[in-house]
Amino acid sequence: MPSSQRLKTLALSLNRLKSHCRKTTNGNNLRESNWSFRQDIDTDFLQSFAGFLKIAQLVSLATGFSTLLHFIKLISTTTAADVFFMVTAAVAMFLNLILFIILVFNIEKRINANTKAWNISISIYTFMTALVILVSSILVLEEAINMGNSFSSGEKCEKCSKINIAVVFGFLSWIFFILDFFLCLRNCGCLSLVNRRKKRSVTVQPIQSTAGKMFPVEATIMELPVNEREQSLGTHSEQGTPVYIADRSI
Repeated sequence: MPSSQRLKTLALSLNRLKSHCRKTTNGNNLRESNWSFRQDIDTDFLQSFAGFLKIAQLVSLATGFSTLLHFIKLISTTTAADVFFMVTAAVAMFLNLILFIILVFNIEKRINANTKAWNISISIYTFMTALVILVSSILVLEEAINMGNSFSSGEKCEKCSKINIAVVFGFLSWIFFILDFFLCLRNCGCLSLVNRRKKRSVTVQPIQSTAGKMFPVEATIMELPVNEREQSLGTHSEQGTPVYIADRSI
């Protein structure tokens, strides 16, 4: 009996040790996964101007969508401009959220995407989204102006404030998308190619005259025949070989 009790006690101790080891392993795996998750987040992007623009786009689109939805509930009617604006804002929010997740976790780098092709596609998407948001905001602005004109000057339109807020945030999101578009163009290198002129740098050796003065190193380059060079400098060169000297503009 004592031996059987000892065996049972030993078995219980082993089971407890196994359970403790499993908990420790699970805890270590969880900490490692959390650490790897933190490492995957691109904090530089979140702190950059591009990250700020992506967050600002999401906030402005969500605010414009929610305020216009509240306005529609107040007046209990919808127009084509309202539907167009809400659909545009919802689709842009969804696509922008996916793009934000891709950029935060560097998914495009993991799949070895072509950087130039990626930047060009993002530029096209940003420009087209900005264009559609601008059109939808203008249509809702016309609706807000017509609604405001239907009230007298002394009467306050409480419902108009909702649609006005939607218009303001619609134009704000358009501005953010335009800024993001130019940022994408800069990343593509398109802006650096505008008005770029090729320059040729020529190294000119300083020439010492008989008076002991040095001509400036940066001078206008001229091609002279051999005889004129020999007369002006008193030096010799090979026959028939043109030489380059600096203009004596001191």
